[in-house]
Amino acid sequence: MIYQGIVEGIGINLRPVEESDAEFTYMLRQDKERTKYVHSVSGTVEDQRNWIRNQRKREGDYFFIVEDKEGNPLGTVGYYDLEGKNGEMGRMVINGSYAQNCDAILQLRRFAFEIIGADYVRCTAVNGNKPVIAQLKRLGAVQTSSYIDEKDGFEVLVFQVKREAYEARKDKILKLVQRSYEIA
Repeated sequence: MIYQGIVEGIGINLRPVEESDAEFTYMLRQDKERTKYVHSVSGTVEDQRNWIRNQRKREGDYFFIVEDKEGNPLGTVGYYDLEGKNGEMGRMVINGSYAQNCDAILQLRRFAFEIIGADYVRCTAVNGNKPVIAQLKRLGAVQTSSYIDEKDGFEVLVFQVKREAYEARKDKILKLVQRSYEIA
């Protein structure tokens, strides 16, 4: 599904992925250190281009490129598996700074809650990915369940961020992100 706009952050923007981003997204997913807690990707750049082509047609599946303000791609993030307006935030692989990464999370949540109108957002993290789990909790996520990922054998922790938690923390998070950019 294609969002027909740009989600503007403080130091980043989220724009819909395009087929021309296939090489970037493929190479990003080949970075073993950056992707050790996400599903492995096989195939070729052309396979990635086909995946993007199909993703852009899927209902309830938004996939974004995270860019700096000069338009340089930093990573990816998505909002997908929508049930009504509520969905999952994921597909996040970013080579940005701490400030840019937090900004991307904040903007994707803003997209889900303020643009799409979600009541809650699901997030998952592999058990052991301490930085992501800590960040989810700091940003208002509450663990609701866990399961074993059959494909990669990970224990996956499932979190939920309710609209109320987002609303209660968004100004504080915005100030934190602004301060992070000033320090950098």
